[in-house]
Amino acid sequence: MSGVVSSFLTTAGVFGPLMFLSGEIGAVLQVVPIVLLITLTASLIEAFLILPNHLSHSGGGPRQQKKRLVSRMLEYFNERGVVPLTTVLTRWRYLTLGCVFGVLILTVGLITSGMVRVVGFPEAEADTIVARVALTPGLQVTHTQAAVSKLVAAIERLDTEFTPDTEAGAPLVERILVEYGQNADVSNNGPHTATVTVDLLASDVRGVSSAALLAAWREEAGAIPDVSQLNFTTSSASPGGSDIEVSLFSQDLDQLHAASTVVLARLAARDDVRTIYSDFTFGQTELELRLNTFGRSLGLTSDALAGQLRTSFSGTETDRFSEGETVYEINVEQTDVASTLGDLDAFPITLSDGSQVPLLRVADIVESASFAQITRENNRARARLVGELDRSVQTANGISAVILNEYAPEITALYPNVILSIGGAADEQAEPQASILSAFATGLVLVYIVLAFQFRSYVLPLFILVSIPFALIGVVLGHLALGMDISMPSLIGFASLSGVVVNNAILFVTFFEKHAAETHYTEAAVEAVRARFRPVVLSSFTTFIGLLPVVFETSPSIATIVPVVVSVAFGVLSSVFLVVLVFPAVLAIYFDFANLDKWLGQSDRVLLEEATS
Repeated sequence: MSGVVSSFLTTAGVFGPLMFLSGEIGAVLQVVPIVLLITLTASLIEAFLILPNHLSHSGGGPRQQKKRLVSRMLEYFNERGVVPLTTVLTRWRYLTLGCVFGVLILTVGLITSGMVRVVGFPEAEADTIVARVALTPGLQVTHTQAAVSKLVAAIERLDTEFTPDTEAGAPLVERILVEYGQNADVSNNGPHTATVTVDLLASDVRGVSSAALLAAWREEAGAIPDVSQLNFTTSSASPGGSDIEVSLFSQDLDQLHAASTVVLARLAARDDVRTIYSDFTFGQTELELRLNTFGRSLGLTSDALAGQLRTSFSGTETDRFSEGETVYEINVEQTDVASTLGDLDAFPITLSDGSQVPLLRVADIVESASFAQITRENNRARARLVGELDRSVQTANGISAVILNEYAPEITALYPNVILSIGGAADEQAEPQASILSAFATGLVLVYIVLAFQFRSYVLPLFILVSIPFALIGVVLGHLALGMDISMPSLIGFASLSGVVVNNAILFVTFFEKHAAETHYTEAAVEAVRARFRPVVLSSFTTFIGLLPVVFETSPSIATIVPVVVSVAFGVLSSVFLVVLVFPAVLAIYFDFANLDKWLGQSDRVLLEEATS
């Protein structure tokens, strides 16, 4: 019973701190350990209160169990294969441990080399794709309508092309929504902006991925005249931020524009970048009014001139009154103040004596180009570049490293007044990653405390905890075999897997302790394998087989859970080899230096005290 309770406490110690993850991703993932803890508690209650009653009605006994084919096969494989192999590995235990460490190093090398990539969140298949377009500010809505018509015609042609490949020939495009004056990527929305939203057939029946459809839509739409920003993306709301988000800051607008243009061009030229756009665009036409000498001679000032123009174009508040707690404002505005430049030239300006003169006589009107929008942070103008990656060939961390190591030094050398920083997915991952590592470290401390009480040793728990990193071998190889990236949910799965590994180790040491009093500790380790082989294999393989349907599930609704399941499934599979073949060698190495009789004597003393109390 003590072994089962300790197994529960160690698993709870791992899961408990994971409930307090920080960051946007952490808010999503912290639900997983909560569910697992509830399930684990229910299984403990079932094991003590319900399972014994079920077993009492199972019929038959150990002799009848041994007559079954599967039982005989497992016993034969255990006696003829596993036990002899474990005996050899335990005899050559230092070589065994060294080889396992070598495999672990090679496994970590798969991550550092990029063969198995680390991302923030798995990419989920989306059922809605979006095109956001912004033309040159100042253009009439007719130009925007023409651009939208081109985008809609392109997606309709793709609908005709891909519909025959869908299940039962259902239409690929279910509906198209066009919103004018709306673009979430820019802040200066107006007649020059629009968003086209396309709802697609469900991913499991349409026969084409959203990423492939986006690429085809981009190519089919072709070039759009006067476009300032065009972004083809999906509406899947997975946490983690944009794949690419680069912010450049400077008080010099010219240097900021030049630097952002260089970075934008470099990123747009990369094959692994799907889309990239900047919110710091140059080219909006504006009129600058400068009070001339004649206007000053008439007693006008720049503030007075600006005030009259502001009132005419924006209106003015003429009255305000309250009704209950509601305050009403009355604003008077003049429509069609100046619809053409000629009307603006003739706009009447009122002088101090009440007479009026045309605007063109008192001010010089100069047409110039300016920035569509200027966002400032900490007294610096900011240019923000946002984009999406082809995740099959690049990650957010990878492109961030390219920007910081290759582009940033060049920008600093050419434009010394410009500061470059990275945001988006790479920045979003840093906080939850640190939070997961901190929670995992806290969990390991709690596990160590439980193990120290269970085995009356401060050193033996460390040898048991050493087995946890070995489970990473199965996690990484499982992701590699399935062609998946390691993500934040994968780390949650690895953390939960550590509880499984420790639990197997606890029960293994319990059986080892029974045999160690009668024989040499190396032989006791082998005998513990003989006793634990069947339950370890059955529990691990049934868990692995039970998780396989989720591993190969393609539904977008559980895309977040799949990496967790992959880590657990393949980690449990590798833990079979870890517990049966490697852990006996680890335990034998510990007792090469520790006093076995003293450790057993402490156990006997504890049992005696419990019996007399």
